[in-house]
Amino acid sequence: MTGAVIAGLVTALIVSLQTGQSRNSNEHRERRLRALVTEGLALTDDRTAIPICFGPTTDIFPQEWLLPPHNAKAGQLLPPERERAVSAIRSAMMKYPPSLLAGNVRAVYIVRSLEFDGISAGATNSADEVYIADDEVQQGFTDEWLERAFHHEFSSILLRNYEGSFREADWLAANPAGFRYGESGVDSIKAGRASEEPVPEQHQQGFLHEYGRGALEDDFNSFAESLFSNSRDFWKAVDRFEGVRKKTQLAIEFYHSLDPSFTEAMFRNLD
Repeated sequence: MTGAVIAGLVTALIVSLQTGQSRNSNEHRERRLRALVTEGLALTDDRTAIPICFGPTTDIFPQEWLLPPHNAKAGQLLPPERERAVSAIRSAMMKYPPSLLAGNVRAVYIVRSLEFDGISAGATNSADEVYIADDEVQQGFTDEWLERAFHHEFSSILLRNYEGSFREADWLAANPAGFRYGESGVDSIKAGRASEEPVPEQHQQGFLHEYGRGALEDDFNSFAESLFSNSRDFWKAVDRFEGVRKKTQLAIEFYHSLDPSFTEAMFRNLD
């Protein structure tokens, strides 16, 4: 499934561009979001009033993303996918306190395809917006995949906004001796080292899959989406492998610092 298996994380691009948004740009984006809702091309989340947008893709990115070498592009979501995709995103958002969402996310965009730096991506994020591709269930973009993509991208926003609450040194200590992350998720994708297939060989070294070795943020994202997706196989790996268990505990501690409702017991019992 093109783009789906790499589920986002054009990390280097995000970090380098997110600080360049001006006040005028922000005001323009607010007007555009209001227009999308008025025109029926976005639906708001009932608990947070965050717009979930599925309209034209001509004006959804920060202006800097449109310039070389990034050349950000997106294809418009197919109309038959709208109801299903919005429902999946709302389901993902239900797992967070409304205040945490509203304080960190301005909008969610669901598109048919995403492209950055010449690669296809399943999802990505800016300073306060999430972008998720949905090219129909037949291509692998299931409800579960859409939900995981939201958790994945939202975790990047939270990690940036609350970096002081993340125990980075302890996370690095859970990696094998001498291990170093790559440059970014983009580089991993281009080099063909971005598999998200969980395998015991990766678990033994404290990773959930190959993609998590690309950058610390990618590694954290993989644990965050697994926590909120409550996979039985994930918890088996947590209970069996020390490095996976340590990183899971650190991820839970990070989320608990943002809201006390986030505990291991809660994550293990998520629907």
